[in-house]
Amino acid sequence: MERNYARDLPVHLIDGNAQHCPDDVVLRYPGPDWETNGYRTLTWKQYADAVNKTAFWLDQELGKCTTPRPETFAYWGPNDLRYALLMPAAMKTNRTLLIPDGRVTSQGLADLFALSNCGVFITTEDKTSTAKMHGLPIISIPSLEYFFDSQATPSYPFLKTFEEIKNLPIIVIHTSGTTGSPKPIYLTIGLFSTLDANNILSRNHQPRGITFEVIYGAWVLNCCPPQWIAGLFMMAIAPIFLGTRTVLLPADMTHPLDIPKVMKIITENKVSMLFTPPHLIEELYQLPEGLSLLKSLDALCYVGAALDKTTGDNLCEFTTVCPFLGSTEAGAAASLNPVDARKWNSFDFVPEHGPRFEKVTDDLYELHFDRNPPDEYNIFQGAFHTFPDRNTFATSELYTPTVDADGKTRWVLTCRKDDLTKLSWLAKFHAADIEKAILKHAAVQAVFVGGTGREAPFVIIQPVAELENLSVEEQRKMVDEIYDSVIGQAIEQDITELRIPRQTVMLADPTRPFQRTLKMTMKRAEIEKDYKRDIDEMYDSYATQKA
Repeated sequence: MERNYARDLPVHLIDGNAQHCPDDVVLRYPGPDWETNGYRTLTWKQYADAVNKTAFWLDQELGKCTTPRPETFAYWGPNDLRYALLMPAAMKTNRTLLIPDGRVTSQGLADLFALSNCGVFITTEDKTSTAKMHGLPIISIPSLEYFFDSQATPSYPFLKTFEEIKNLPIIVIHTSGTTGSPKPIYLTIGLFSTLDANNILSRNHQPRGITFEVIYGAWVLNCCPPQWIAGLFMMAIAPIFLGTRTVLLPADMTHPLDIPKVMKIITENKVSMLFTPPHLIEELYQLPEGLSLLKSLDALCYVGAALDKTTGDNLCEFTTVCPFLGSTEAGAAASLNPVDARKWNSFDFVPEHGPRFEKVTDDLYELHFDRNPPDEYNIFQGAFHTFPDRNTFATSELYTPTVDADGKTRWVLTCRKDDLTKLSWLAKFHAADIEKAILKHAAVQAVFVGGTGREAPFVIIQPVAELENLSVEEQRKMVDEIYDSVIGQAIEQDITELRIPRQTVMLADPTRPFQRTLKMTMKRAEIEKDYKRDIDEMYDSYATQKA
């Protein structure tokens, strides 16, 4: 099928593939009996028919949308293929799909509905009681089997062109709401088309190649839920634009993942690549059979957080280790492949994105994307589809430079601008660097370092499970040993002017485990709130001893 990259609409590509390669595989997904009878296959013809049936169902339940701007509806349901059906069906019926991520408070969700002019909440039957509290009409969505029983469904007519609808929103995601009500983020058809533009970038940058090429045509296990833009991309966009054949996790498998079941899925579905938050790679790496499996794959692509450096350094000797970087607002950013595979955690963003690094501290630089040309439409720059009135997009991501084998500068993502901890005397440090060093101690399962506005940093250590029930004296000795062997060295290597007092180091309470996001990163603000009284007492003790 002839392509017009970054100008082809996803719904046209689905219908075109259903006509030209109807039996080719789009993805593989689990049925309720997957553990005994294996996974099921979805072909392009089946996908197109199911999308058409979903579009007719939306019109039947919501009425035809006749307004110039799309009407917004929300969907919240299991992590299954209904997200991949609703997204193109929304486009066909002139609607916008709002995807709450399930963590928003009831009031936050109500505010989100109001701000996005959402008119109806679609969900599964088991979630209708939760949905009723938000005051919107509730519609229960049928099962996947209903939509896949669609062979007799006619094609839903859709004659609009890319130019007509490129600036219309197709998806609404939202901010986290941790500092107030969540705010809607409107993702346009034009933004998603920038992912299709990677096909052009690949040709522009041969023979070096770009990061995205590892997923072209690959059998990829997607371990990100569809409520994340990364998960939605791999489920509903990558197969259409990049030829990826996605393998989905069972809808009821949530993080932390069941490792034996994940390994079974990888093996039985001939998966060639992982697309996952890094903690799955790190967990598999700790198991002999998991390590062997990781080495056998063609690529390990991680998203959402940093992969442990030692783990990545060892694995890059056997397979491609590749960070996928992007944001909800700007989409994914393509990077040139490194010459030296040991630079797996670094980036050299393609010039078409307009990258610029602005110095923040002596060794940290913030990534900006500059619109090029200013004020004009650009198929390679997703941020300016979301923010059409801007000519510069500041990512708040901080990088340090490194040098590749060819002598060119690459960039290592170190932290976000708002992750820097600033002490009362204005010294700044990156808490995650100290946490990584402390985590290397065998007795430490997790660690949280903070200290914003304080005279010195503090450390809260969550020990491995078998050490949680030690006596008070045994706990004290363990903290002393960790402090002497690891913490002092970690801070000296980070910033020589900083010192962590022994009085500001404590063990976590087993009844108050560290709160984490779906990506398994720590919720720093929430953890600090949970331990505020303990933290205040540590600093009181420190001040008393100093006096």
